[in-house]
Amino acid sequence: MISFFETLRVELGTQFGITIVSPGLIESELTKGKFLTVEGKLKVDQVIRDEYNEIILATSKGGGKV
Repeated sequence: MISFFETLRVELGTQFGITIVSPGLIESELTKGKFLTVEGKLKVDQVIRDEYNEIILATSKGGGKV
């Protein structure tokens, strides 16, 4: 989305002002187990990542819920 609005900003020039607001990371099932270091880099808990991967693979192969 950000790239879309950056492109729109270039195409429209100064005719319109475009402000982009990004909330950053929010708590969700996708972000559980992920942490930001002091440097602002994303650190992923490898155990939780592997558990999520197993669930995703199991549900996609079987077409059902775990």
